[in-house]
Amino acid sequence: MGIYRILIVDDEPESILPVREALLKMGYGVITAADGWDGIAKARQEHPDLVLLDVKMPQMDGWTFMKFVRANRNLASLPVIFLTSEGSTEAQRKGYRLGADGYLVKPVDFQQLEFHVSAVLDRRSHGAERRPEVAGSNGKASFRMRGRLDQLGLPALFSILGAGRRTGTLEVFCAVGGGVGRVFLHEGRVVGATAGADLSGLEAVESMGRWLDGEFSFVAGELPAKLDPMDAVPCV
Repeated sequence: MGIYRILIVDDEPESILPVREALLKMGYGVITAADGWDGIAKARQEHPDLVLLDVKMPQMDGWTFMKFVRANRNLASLPVIFLTSEGSTEAQRKGYRLGADGYLVKPVDFQQLEFHVSAVLDRRSHGAERRPEVAGSNGKASFRMRGRLDQLGLPALFSILGAGRRTGTLEVFCAVGGGVGRVFLHEGRVVGATAGADLSGLEAVESMGRWLDGEFSFVAGELPAKLDPMDAVPCV
C-alpha cells in the first residue's frame, strides 16, 4: 500500500506545524484544514486514511465535524483521533460517544501520537477499520473502542461506558507482568469481572484499577451465560 495520508483539522498554526513535521518524519503524507467545514471538504476531495481533529474551531467545531462524518455514508468509516486541549473526562467521554478511534490531549506527546496513529492505521490496513455504530445480526448497533490505560484509565472508561449504557466485555491488558482482566457490563453497570486466574468480582475490578500501563479493548455484545455472582455496580 502507498503512503498513508493524514488530515489534520485544526485552526491553530502553532499546533499544526509540530504535528505535521512529526508525521512527515514518521513517513506519512499530511493534509491540513483550518476548520470543520474545510475539513469536510478535504475529507471528500483527498480521501485521507485518518483524521486528527481539534475541538475548538471557528465555523464548525470538532463535535459537529464528528457528527457529520459518522452520519455520512461515504465518510462514516473514516478513522478519527481527537487531538485537542479539551482534556476533561466529560470531553473524552463525548468524543468516544460520537465515534472517535482515539483521544489525545495537547500538548502533544509524540510517542503516544505515533502509537495511536500506527495502531489505527494498522487496523484499517487489515480491513478492520472502526465502525462505531454498525448494525449487527440482531439489528442492534454494535460498538467498539480500544486504547491505552495511560491515556484513559479504568475510572474514565467506566464513566464513558456507563454514560452510554453499554453492554459487552471490557478486556484490560497490563503491560507490567502481562496480566489480563475482563469486566462484564450490562446497560452501563458492572455485573462481573475476572483478573488473572484467581480474582473475580469487585476484587478483580480493584486489582485492574491499579494497572496504569497497558491497553484496553471494549466490544459490545452478549455476555457469557455464566458469571460469578456479583451485585450490579453503576459505572457512573
